[in-house]
Amino acid sequence: MGILRPVHLVGSLSLPSAEDAFELVATVVGSAAKRIPDGETGVRNNWVAWQIGTMTGSPYLQEMEPPTASVAEYWQAKFLVKPGISASDVRFDDLGYARVALESYAKFSRLKSQGRIGKDVRFQVSLPTPLPLLAGFIGLRDQAALEAPMQAALLREMNEIARAVAPDELAIQWDVAAEIAVLETDFFETHLKGNKQGIIDRLAWLGNAVPVNVELGYHLCYGNAGQKHFKEPADTGLMVEIANGIFDRLRRPVNWIHMPVPIDRDDDAYFAPLSNLSLPPGTDLFLGLLHHGDGVAGAARRMATASRHVSHYGVASECGLSGRTPQWTGEMLTLHRQVAEA
Repeated sequence: MGILRPVHLVGSLSLPSAEDAFELVATVVGSAAKRIPDGETGVRNNWVAWQIGTMTGSPYLQEMEPPTASVAEYWQAKFLVKPGISASDVRFDDLGYARVALESYAKFSRLKSQGRIGKDVRFQVSLPTPLPLLAGFIGLRDQAALEAPMQAALLREMNEIARAVAPDELAIQWDVAAEIAVLETDFFETHLKGNKQGIIDRLAWLGNAVPVNVELGYHLCYGNAGQKHFKEPADTGLMVEIANGIFDRLRRPVNWIHMPVPIDRDDDAYFAPLSNLSLPPGTDLFLGLLHHGDGVAGAARRMATASRHVSHYGVASECGLSGRTPQWTGEMLTLHRQVAEA
């Protein structure tokens, strides 16, 4: 067998459990995947929606009445700091990401010790940035004031994971969806509206916070609610700008960056900005050009165009694989392997 094109699993998989995710990826995708996520199964299957429990259970917050009219239905629950409480006293003590990740890592380690996962494969943990938790659940009045405690909470969770998982087995991915939504749409009310430089600065700050001996990646995302983007990207231009901005500000290596490719985009105009991507040495670009709707043939068509603008890249789906059936997920993982072998 020849050299496999590398593949990337964005994060979510429509499977019953983390153990199912680890085993199916290891069996179907095999050595083409350097990292395996736990599939974000159970309550995490709708990205950050499960954090509503964090907000409703907080002793520092109260729900706004009524929700603001400009907030889309999915994000209708909005919270403010309770009267009499200073925003500087607010803490988000347990978001649950570390707890769930370490439960999954125990299963990953057991399967690895049994030889059912390759010895060089890393455990991938996908984390949200602070922005979707702030813009998604906190009223505009208090978002800026609660940014620091939310940042601190996410870094505590990430560092707890990094302390418990061997560095040569761990990969951290920051999921960058809310930031792109803020720059491309009016979906969120946020204190960062229009602040592109501030957004990129924050993304680099998150990357620099990851221990240097842990792998780091970014998933640049246009959303996946109902298997649809919140906006179809006009081209890769904004993603290239964000990626280059992150690269310029990082003080540590970045191991990968992922960008989506819509199913109907096999034209040069979509991929042309990639010629301006300043990938650092050792950083892999993954293009999310694998689609269930047109399989290997569609991937080959998009890859033929992409290859005119960027010479080295791996492949992935355009977003996570949540909200589907296990059979569909298995078919998508098979497509990852087929394209890796092509």
